[in-house]
Amino acid sequence: MSASNADQMWNNLACVMKDAAKDSLGVASARTHSTHMESWWFCEEVQTKVATKQSRFKELLSC
Repeated sequence: MSASNADQMWNNLACVMKDAAKDSLGVASARTHSTHMESWWFCEEVQTKVATKQSRFKELLSC
């Protein structure tokens, strides 16, 4: 088996696996993963802690 043949087989396998994953799991856009859109189910305590963590992280980045 040559290197190019092995690469082609690998690429074919990767495409088949990606297509199977898309068919079974679906595809989501990047917008659906926003913390603001998904945080509605967090209890108030968790929301407060997440907000605190985010603000402290922003402070850290501004140093």
